[in-house]
Amino acid sequence: LGIGGTNAHLVLRETPSRPPSPASDGSQLLVLSARTLPALHQTRANLADWLNKHPHANLADVAFTLAQGRKPFAHRCSVVAADPMEAQEALARPRVGVAESTAPDMVWIFSGQGSPYPGMLAGLYTRETVVRDTVDQCAQILEPLLGLDIRTLLAPNGTEAAARLRDTALAQPIVFVADYALAQLWRSRGLKPATMIGHSLGEYVAACLAGVFSLETALALIVARGRLMAAQPTGAMLAVGLSAVEAGALAAAHEVDLAAVNAPNACVVSGPEDRIAALGNILVEQGIAHTRLETSHAFHSAMMEPMMAAFAEQLGQVDLQAPCEKIISCNTGQPLTAAEATDPDYWLQHLRRPVQFADAVQSARQAWPTAVWLEVGPGRGLASMVKRGLDESGTARVFTTTRHANEDIDDHRFLLRTAGELWSA
Repeated sequence: LGIGGTNAHLVLRETPSRPPSPASDGSQLLVLSARTLPALHQTRANLADWLNKHPHANLADVAFTLAQGRKPFAHRCSVVAADPMEAQEALARPRVGVAESTAPDMVWIFSGQGSPYPGMLAGLYTRETVVRDTVDQCAQILEPLLGLDIRTLLAPNGTEAAARLRDTALAQPIVFVADYALAQLWRSRGLKPATMIGHSLGEYVAACLAGVFSLETALALIVARGRLMAAQPTGAMLAVGLSAVEAGALAAAHEVDLAAVNAPNACVVSGPEDRIAALGNILVEQGIAHTRLETSHAFHSAMMEPMMAAFAEQLGQVDLQAPCEKIISCNTGQPLTAAEATDPDYWLQHLRRPVQFADAVQSARQAWPTAVWLEVGPGRGLASMVKRGLDESGTARVFTTTRHANEDIDDHRFLLRTAGELWSA
């Protein structure tokens, strides 16, 4: 063994053969990169040719080697496939992008109450350990508070689950859990936001992730908030295609409230059922676009005021900490300060004041003009609002974590597709 430069070698035994890896199950994300676009096309052709010659290859091994055994270059593409044949076909039309020299900042946006649908986490709960462990942890905390296992409402079908998700007392904790579990999933993949924005209920998720309150405290607050809201008289909410000034004037004239400013020309008004119905008829006559929202109550309106004293009592028992990560407030549309985050009155007024999502988006845009946006929660409602508010030309980079409720695609496959698009960015 090479003493004094003799360079003699002795073969002791043959290298042990590596046992075959277990067969892959489900879709895999394949990522490719190169220094130039022509080189990327050649690499893509080489991989397709290799897969053609090895039709029985374990696609999970291929995905692992491409992700972990190759240095990433600027020109990138990704495909999602379940077997080598599908991968060959997908490589003919991959999603191509050019990554920046340094990873861009990310803005995470968290969905609010209007987003849940049956089965929204079913596929990811089955395939992603982080999602499963997080949902299980939250379900154990919530069961004594709700008297039920929330996992029964995450089933992929069933009209009963859909009906129960319309109950605000259940919908609020379930949406919180969904947002929180998906955030933990992206964190486990190495992503970290430059700032976070939560739409109404979603701000509690951002605050929990930033350490303002613990998971147990956040869930207890959300349960109390949902129950108190559910106990109020029923109301209605209407999305209108008007500016904040126009919608505010319209709401005042008809004795309802401006509940949310989601984009420059997308607002929500909220109030008693009869007044919202009358307002809807007027909008029809005036030819103004509007949509009735599927809500049981008039959130962010005067109809929530009777619950404020009881919720203030709940907040008074909570230990609030300064955030350790950046959040942009939807109360003010500006960065959340330590003084605000630790003031119980901030969270009390949070349920009554209009959601200033459009202003929060603009604040994030000014601070991080080239950021990539990621909706962390069920559906894609906030992503569409961001696109409307950020860039009318449609070049803003906005991604979603889960499929639309009516979209026929496997949950895990959708997640992998988004992960590939993020990697290419």
